[in-house]
Amino acid sequence: MDVVVEAARALQRVPCEFRLDGPGDHLWLATDPVSPADITAADLLVIVTAGHRLTARQVQAVLEPGTDRRLVLAALRVPLLDVDQDLVVAGSDTIAAMETFHHAVRVLLGTTGGEVDVAVTSEVSSALGARKRPDLFVRCGPGLLRALGLPCRRGAPVAVWKAVQSCLRDDGVRSQLDRLADRLAAAGDPGWTTRRLALLDRVLEEYGARRGSVGLPRYGPQS
Repeated sequence: MDVVVEAARALQRVPCEFRLDGPGDHLWLATDPVSPADITAADLLVIVTAGHRLTARQVQAVLEPGTDRRLVLAALRVPLLDVDQDLVVAGSDTIAAMETFHHAVRVLLGTTGGEVDVAVTSEVSSALGARKRPDLFVRCGPGLLRALGLPCRRGAPVAVWKAVQSCLRDDGVRSQLDRLADRLAAAGDPGWTTRRLALLDRVLEEYGARRGSVGLPRYGPQS
């Protein structure tokens, strides 16, 4: 599957009534991250409101001082993950730093005892990365993976980041994202965003979630 073609197809088929009004969209897309070098209760509120699962013990582990939290913050604060970094121009060193952060968060979430759902902790780790560095990370929800034909893996989603990077480097995809952002802004959509990565993430997640059993989306013109 050509991921750039799939991303372009998803953007072509965004229905006129498409709105960023899903769970947590306004908080997630229209509210910039606060405290770029820290992880706060506000970040976790946005993640949970957007539908990601966190147990009370995981929330406590993320917020309370401890060795694992310090490792997460150290991974977040490296220069390669500065808040102005962009996935479009990210090189192998930046991808490696993203992988280190993602792994540190997964370890932290897994230290709370009880049975741990690896797929859930991986998705939450991606969501936290997307919250703190919205121009680098995607949330890697199941719809996005399905839309791009990518498997759900237990480790850091390097393949997903590289696939989305390829999409964002395409002139046609970028133009489509900009037109969609303009359309949402003109419609007064409260969740509209000028962040191409966040918007592509949201569109692909819905596109993938609505694909039928034969691989075609259930909205928009069919071809």
